Amino acid sequence: ASQSGQRLSTLTATEEINELRSAWSPDGMHLAYVAHGPEGCEVRIRTVFADAEAVTTRQVATDTVTNDRLIATCSPFDIQLAWHPNGEDVFFNRRPFAHGPLRIYAVNVRSGRIREITQVNEGVVGDIAFSLSREGEKLAVLRTAHWNQSELWVYDLRNKTSQRLHQFPYWVHSLSWNNDASALYFSRAPFYRELMRYDLKADRASVVIRRDRSIEDPVADPYVATGADAPATELFFVEESFNADIVQLDNPLFSNSNSERVVVNSTRQDWQPLLSPSGQQLAFMSDRSGHIEIWLLDIDSGESRQLSQLKGQLNPYRIQWAPDESSLVFDASDDRLYHLALDGSSHNPMTAANFYARNPRWTNAGLFFSSYMNEDGSTAAADSWQLWRMATAGAKPERVNTEGMFSAEPAVIGGQAGLVYTRFYAEGFWFLPDSPSANEAIIGLREHHSLVQRAAQGPFNQWQLKTSGLYYYATGESGSPGLYHFNFDDSSTRRVLEFNSRKLLSFSISDDERHIFVTRIGERRADILKLQ
Repeated sequence: ASQSGQRLSTLTATEEINELRSAWSPDGMHLAYVAHGPEGCEVRIRTVFADAEAVTTRQVATDTVTNDRLIATCSPFDIQLAWHPNGEDVFFNRRPFAHGPLRIYAVNVRSGRIREITQVNEGVVGDIAFSLSREGEKLAVLRTAHWNQSELWVYDLRNKTSQRLHQFPYWVHSLSWNNDASALYFSRAPFYRELMRYDLKADRASVVIRRDRSIEDPVADPYVATGADAPATELFFVEESFNADIVQLDNPLFSNSNSERVVVNSTRQDWQPLLSPSGQQLAFMSDRSGHIEIWLLDIDSGESRQLSQLKGQLNPYRIQWAPDESSLVFDASDDRLYHLALDGSSHNPMTAANFYARNPRWTNAGLFFSSYMNEDGSTAAADSWQLWRMATAGAKPERVNTEGMFSAEPAVIGGQAGLVYTRFYAEGFWFLPDSPSANEAIIGLREHHSLVQRAAQGPFNQWQLKTSGLYYYATGESGSPGLYHFNFDDSSTRRVLEFNSRKLLSFSISDDERHIFVTRIGERRADILKLQ
């Protein structure tokens, strides 16, 4: 916005790019941005405002005045960018290899030299967010290990030391220092509707504000000069919302038609459809009542009714039908499984507190779920999620194995019975026969790259088993996300639907495989707010 009025200018060509993140250089002349397109994920730099007098011989010699150029490759998921105050280094996070943990790197825009800033062990999500202090000497890092566990680290870039300051029992993101580096701001899960402040001296996190929309990208006192001692008095943040409908599509694998029908519609968010085994009812989640609740749609009449009465005390993550359609089970924000009657009369816990139960899958063979707790109550290794099973809804959980399974379901492939399963933040699906000599990868790590979403459940849980094979959410070799199908008979892989990650989300396949129910995002709104 200029002083004479607002004026918008196109900075990057985005026809073939489906995700952008950007950061201005300290002098306001250059834009570093993330481009995720046909060539993969790239960190690029563009000179937006050219000052002829400032172009030095060194800049010409090192080609740093090129209008748009590649400075680093990156991973395509949740990448963050930040310029160091020296104006020469761009910090970003990426995975060192396909299914490794996120680490933070710095690339020098003049020399192109990339150096690793943080070291993270394998088997965890890694460094999902970071923030450079105003003077550039401290780097705050949010490191996620388990499902609902984040660690706050601070790196002293001058002395090359690091310290873990705090462990949060929830997933957090959008980290930002205040002006004098005495506190950090972030938003926290579930659904990032609370803006938090962590005081370094007191070692305490407190709620700054609660909203009914997602909070992202807090920035404290952006106009205060470097070195000022005053704590933050102004805080800017982004508040984002969108409405989402549930749409029924024809499955091109089993239908020649190409029709679609909106089955759930409101002015709020309706998502995570799950069709009952008979196909007569559709369970889904919605915040149309002011809280995130589980709703039920009668397919024939088109009538919806609120099923749960959680009233903000719990947030459901994933819904599963009982095989006989008599009830539902869901995992919740307090890390427990709950049984929900279809009359909505009660939601009763099925697992003990602090057991960290996740990802229920209810089959005729029992209720399967994952946890990273051992039988004695101790915490398992970060990459060793345990698979558990309840024979019936009220039975005592029994551990199935310790292979690091994050979600699993029984299947028969090639006449061999076993378990199809995923691993936490790993790319691929595996098959474990009932009497195995070794685990066999049914979809190899190199064939597809999972599309990780910043949501309560990731692609490692976005899959469904049906008679013909496995449906799953992934990114193909061309870089386009979509719904894919792995055929059990001939081991072929085919893209069923192309998913724009900004438009289509969770899915459900009917038992006859003729229809696909997807969440389609409609109008998206993002506002910038100032909190004093």
